[in-house]
Amino acid sequence: MGENEDEKQAQAGQVFENFVQASTCKGTLQAFNILTRHLDLDPLDHRNFYSKLKSKVTTWKAKALWYKLDKRGSHKEYKRGKSCTNTKSSTGPCRVTLRKHSSDCDCPDSKLPVPVD
Repeated sequence: MGENEDEKQAQAGQVFENFVQASTCKGTLQAFNILTRHLDLDPLDHRNFYSKLKSKVTTWKAKALWYKLDKRGSHKEYKRGKSCTNTKSSTGPCRVTLRKHSSDCDCPDSKLPVPVD
């Protein structure tokens, strides 16, 4: 990996860390927008977003989070990772972070992405 690639990986890790550490709904939304622009991710590409995010953010903290999310997704209750195959949006880390902060700004839960049956 070249110096530019190492630098880009480090920046991606820092931008992701800013997203995870956001303490308000507004801050989370802003950090998410910055993250998707920085990593050149399409947040509307629901089928591929998580896997692309995982491949681009590879810090040890992010890998620990991916492991926990993947392990949870493989539970029987989530049909071993197949429960969201026919959804328009995912309920991944962004929703969890936003739900945590939805009470501190005009960000009602109804505006958060939800699975469509």
